[in-house]
Amino acid sequence: MRKRRKLRIGVDIGGTKVHVASLDSFKVREVRRFSSCDRDLSVLMQKKNLVHSIIVAAKELSAGAVIEYFGVASAGPLDLVAGSMIDPSNFPGWGRFHLLKQLKAKAKKEKLKVLSWGLQNDAMGAAIGEALAGGARARIW
Repeated sequence: MRKRRKLRIGVDIGGTKVHVASLDSFKVREVRRFSSCDRDLSVLMQKKNLVHSIIVAAKELSAGAVIEYFGVASAGPLDLVAGSMIDPSNFPGWGRFHLLKQLKAKAKKEKLKVLSWGLQNDAMGAAIGEALAGGARARIW
């Protein structure tokens, strides 16, 4: 029996750019980068463009494979339980934005199969990434 590939998608939302990476287990395979938002657009269009761009990149990177986990890291403050950004420091005027809800809806519309979703503060996401796949993975604490 052939072992199923464990594809994961990791997203880092920064104030000026977004990175969307595909990973096999914890090894980065490929990355897409794009601007996080056009400040000349309305807040509503900024949010729609962000969600659209993330899902399009994830769809390209997954190449039709089932995504075992789709993790998103962003500056806070965040409501991790609700999957929301709460007036994020990198995006003035956004107020409360239900990011995971919007990503899930867009993924469903695009027929992107995702088994599990998560949102984390970007500093915590960076620490987890270092521990699992970066320079800190060889350390024993």
